[in-house]
Amino acid sequence: IIDISMKWLSETNLQKTIFVHKQYVLMDYWNAKAKDILYNEWDCRSVLDVTTNIIDGHNILFDKITKNFTKDTSVISIKERATKERELILSGEKIWLPTGIPPIDNKWKGWWDTELSIIAARPSMGKTALMLASAIHASFNEQKVGAFFSLEMDKKRLLDHVIAAKSGIPYEKIKNYSTTSEEFEIVMQWYDYFENDSLLKIYDFHEIRTLQDIVDRVPNMQYAFVDYIQLVKINDKINKQASNREQDVSEIARTLKLTAGINQIPIIAGAQLNRNVDNRPGHRPVLSDLRESGAIEQDADNVLFPFRPAYYEEALNPDIRIPFWQKGNFDLRIAKGRDVGTDNVKFNLDLLTYKFTDGHLLTAP
Repeated sequence: IIDISMKWLSETNLQKTIFVHKQYVLMDYWNAKAKDILYNEWDCRSVLDVTTNIIDGHNILFDKITKNFTKDTSVISIKERATKERELILSGEKIWLPTGIPPIDNKWKGWWDTELSIIAARPSMGKTALMLASAIHASFNEQKVGAFFSLEMDKKRLLDHVIAAKSGIPYEKIKNYSTTSEEFEIVMQWYDYFENDSLLKIYDFHEIRTLQDIVDRVPNMQYAFVDYIQLVKINDKINKQASNREQDVSEIARTLKLTAGINQIPIIAGAQLNRNVDNRPGHRPVLSDLRESGAIEQDADNVLFPFRPAYYEEALNPDIRIPFWQKGNFDLRIAKGRDVGTDNVKFNLDLLTYKFTDGHLLTAP
């Protein structure tokens, strides 16, 4: 569906494409029935009923993927939207999704519908923890239905991190199966919760491998996190020429942006930075450090660079042992903000409870 809708951004062309696809399906079906028809071993009614169902199915498909082509974007509709959103705000509702990060939510409110935000960093800098903590806040604190797509970590590890944060049972105990019988029963109950009732839907690389897999699961969600963009594949082809990777990443970034707009939700995607950051004095990233950056910088509404001073302090001074609580100190650079400009914000993320605190913690709590 995404291939069709992104390629044919005109209702007329899309209608022609759907019509051709429908004819192919009908031809395949009738070819399969040719033997039965030839030997008079066929039920006219059932064949015609199936044909009708195929046509109806394609009509539903056409309506589904063209709904946004006919969407009213006149000034009148925009005035109606503005009036409705103002009434929601006056009634105490939010028309944005809080990030959970105090300085961002206090100043810019958070993630906004239709926007693609990129959280980019070097490995071990904390981008996955940052995104997962924001997703936890969105579903558990704001009661929003959303998806976390991980192409890097398996589902159990992600679930165990969330369970540890919400239950208070240390992550290492859950991971190593060193919990008590009572704690293990609590973990099992949390697994049941995520299977049946959780507003936070977590998918790993066993369930999602391609861009289409992600797009198919976004409808009915109120937000989506993708970890991370350079691991997303356009299709299931294994042997892909490296020279086309920048083009693939550009297509992925553009599709995620369009998907955010079509579904009227914020999409937040992680991104990897190149090695230039490690060789630069101060190790502070800039937009050109985005790997295969092409369209990522162009299509993203916001680009955020999380930076943990503790990471480089330990790397450069092996004898230094930084307290665990202090390792969650972040100095985050908003390098691009379509409506908010650029800025730096400081906060602490408790890496055990996944809760945010405004400002750096300078002394032990």
